[in-house]
Amino acid sequence: MKNTHIEVVTFASLLPGPKVLVFGSIHGSEPCGYQAITKCIQEIRSGKHSILSGSITFVPMCNPRAFQKNTAYIEENLNRVFKKHKVADTYEKKLANILTNLVDTHDVILDLHSITSQGKPFVFLDYAEQLPMAKILGLPNAVTGWTEAYATQSSKSSDTIKYAHSKGKECILVECGQHADPKAKDIAYKAIVNLLAYKNSIEKRNTQLPKLEITELKKIYFKEHNDSHFIKQWKHLEFIKKGKDITKGEHPIYAPFDCYILLPSPQAKVGEEWFYLGVKK
Repeated sequence: MKNTHIEVVTFASLLPGPKVLVFGSIHGSEPCGYQAITKCIQEIRSGKHSILSGSITFVPMCNPRAFQKNTAYIEENLNRVFKKHKVADTYEKKLANILTNLVDTHDVILDLHSITSQGKPFVFLDYAEQLPMAKILGLPNAVTGWTEAYATQSSKSSDTIKYAHSKGKECILVECGQHADPKAKDIAYKAIVNLLAYKNSIEKRNTQLPKLEITELKKIYFKEHNDSHFIKQWKHLEFIKKGKDITKGEHPIYAPFDCYILLPSPQAKVGEEWFYLGVKK
């Protein structure tokens, strides 16, 4: 299979309303979005959900070749080259040109991902205006401070939310849990259905939403030595008391304050982001 196309499924109501776009598997090793979107498509086709207003567009598998190989990407990280390219000289840049066109023609974008480490699912809060949408997705945790932390990074990098926000769209990215966790697809499905109900795209549900706890990123740690390792298998959003050792080996790292570890990456190579520390807001 050459995967020379992307499947895009749209359901349109006869009544006006917001145009909602849902992305799955921007990274091919993250199946939860694909699984949840496939379930939603089946339910709409079966008549379980009626499209009350506007339209809903699903892209179950944004990176088909990577999905087939169960790898994050083929040539480049799609969520770092997500913008228009005059010269689309890689597979992911070709995908980006197609997917950005979809963002341009929609009002609301939900991007579904999963993480490498074990830990709690969460919502990325990159911009203050995302908070109302974050509160209705059904997840109890959000992480903020990423935009500020990476303010000095190259402007050449662009992801789904950065691009959508630059176009004035309502947009949010959800990390639904660990890649292989069977519960991740349920988190993704809940986020889709809650968002669609919130936007009056489908019928309202009597769902009690959890209070959203926000953790603010404060420090980024890059791996500096090959012989440095975590002292244990840390879980995302696990609490660490001030002074507790986090890593071992050359130049061990200790918690500089009471904090929560974010997105620990045991497989990180020297020079790559290893983990982050945050505090509750």
